[in-house]
Amino acid sequence: MSKKSFLLGCLWSAIGAIILYGVAQRIISVHNSANEGYESAREGQRLDRERQKLEQLTEEDEKLKWIPAGYTVFDEKTAYKFSTKGSFTCEYNRCSQIEIITKENCETLYAELVELDNDGNNVGFTNDMTSNVSAGQKAIMKFDIATDSTAVSGKLSKINCR
Repeated sequence: MSKKSFLLGCLWSAIGAIILYGVAQRIISVHNSANEGYESAREGQRLDRERQKLEQLTEEDEKLKWIPAGYTVFDEKTAYKFSTKGSFTCEYNRCSQIEIITKENCETLYAELVELDNDGNNVGFTNDMTSNVSAGQKAIMKFDIATDSTAVSGKLSKINCR
């Protein structure tokens, strides 16, 4: 083989390598572009899901905005909070006081408090009722606990607004 043939072979090999490198770069570019499109679509889907969650939270907030801060939701129409000890007096030896607020007018508002002993056992109940409560108006409900009761705490178990 002559030197000229050898050099010509090397030149063609170099040209082939350059062409092969260019083709490989184009394939990689197309692949990366396709992946970016896929990732972009996935990111768009993720953003859509986040937007839907935010809209649901906003709807929930809208449903609950009638409830003042510090109150606990009892159901979709009523919320409550236990009054702070010392902020009320009891007619009898022991009692609990709960402030109830309603979303709608109540001709009659009834509430029950389950009495619990030290072990969390239900040892009775007490109730209170009032009438003509306007929507958004605070109703003060007082629950007397019998002096012979073993109750040490209470749990609000029922609120009826009719």
